[in-house]
Amino acid sequence: MNPLIDISFFEDLMAEFEYEYDWFFVTGTTTDDLGHRTYKYSKGKIMASIQDEGVHTDRRKDGNVTYHRYSLYCLTRYKINRNDIIYYNNEYLLVNDDVVKYNEYGVMSCTLVSVDQSLYRDLLEPLRSEVSNYD
Repeated sequence: MNPLIDISFFEDLMAEFEYEYDWFFVTGTTTDDLGHRTYKYSKGKIMASIQDEGVHTDRRKDGNVTYHRYSLYCLTRYKINRNDIIYYNNEYLLVNDDVVKYNEYGVMSCTLVSVDQSLYRDLLEPLRSEVSNYD
């Protein structure tokens, strides 16, 4: 038998550590003839806690890639998904993996990685137009 869990405890806990961030969520996608996907974003706000996991390096034959990794925790009322982007500390952070939902606690988490703006120009171009429309 599973004990009943009072999720208001986790809501109170998140309220202690969460901050408001700009959140760009995917509202549509298109694929060109070569199979490249382009995403359409809308801007919103998200209350979340972001924890720094440090700098990581992927070693490859064609050149090493260094990126900053973060963990994000938020309440399940936010429908965050892969390829969404969070703006934090003057960096665009891409939701890099599937979102883990702890439904019994009302909390979810995911991993964010920093977006190298020189490598992801096509990804950030729709964001710039969305930001200019929003501000």
